Amino acid sequence: EHSAQTNSQLSTKASTPAFARHMPPPNKSPLIVIDGANVAYHYAECLNPFYDPKHRPEPNPRGITLAVRYFLQHNCRVQAIIPISWYRQKPRATDTASARGKHGEDAKMVTDEVDELRTLREQGFLVACPPGDDDDSYALGLARREEDRLMDRLQHLKGEDLDDAMNLEEVGASFPIEFMSGYVLSNDFFQDAIRREQKNRSESKKLSYYSENSGRSSLSHHYHPSSSLQSWLKQHRISYSFADIGSTSDGERELEFLPNPRHPLVETIENIRHNLLCRAKQDTVKH
Repeated sequence: EHSAQTNSQLSTKASTPAFARHMPPPNKSPLIVIDGANVAYHYAECLNPFYDPKHRPEPNPRGITLAVRYFLQHNCRVQAIIPISWYRQKPRATDTASARGKHGEDAKMVTDEVDELRTLREQGFLVACPPGDDDDSYALGLARREEDRLMDRLQHLKGEDLDDAMNLEEVGASFPIEFMSGYVLSNDFFQDAIRREQKNRSESKKLSYYSENSGRSSLSHHYHPSSSLQSWLKQHRISYSFADIGSTSDGERELEFLPNPRHPLVETIENIRHNLLCRAKQDTVKH
């Protein structure tokens, strides 16, 4: 969990994302929820692999931009959860008076990296986690809601025509229907969230037992989804890394975003990309 580190300053040069600003429609694409703090810190650590463990590198939001770009280019919807304080960094000692504003001691500094985050937010890719809240819970909650939306959509289609519900052109576009759900991109195993859910489930069972034996009705079984968070994460958590393949952007090193190649959704994305490239080559040969 990263709530204790939300006052950390971000350090990277900003650049306007060079990708489309519009996400595909919900009925034609899965939703990827990015654990923004996890990605930003991991990108910074990959840029500086020999850092002193006692002095963790500042989070680098360029990693978030690269992850957003990858999934957006592959017809996925994307939302990244970040602490809201990342938009509100205070002036640094080296900032000029003009950068600080008229009342420098109280002003909030709009640094290059904060400007990059604000650009992503203006484009609709960021969700700001309120002060003091657990950003992990926001990421998991948003991703898991998508599963409920998919079930509702399928039930609606089933009521009209079962054949339409299984028509990939209508429901899933280029993605098979089983992938039309929510996913969380993170290298975090979310152990705290799993333990918290297990505790809540245990308390819910006790409350349900008490209600049944006291003759009182209980709605406690509605408070949790049927599948546990632990089992859900096995299918819906996408791990990732960054590779240094010599790329640069504006004269600075830029790492390659690499989602887990063995994850079923990533495998599907790469298969679709490969098929599109093959078709393009065939069309080129024909003409």
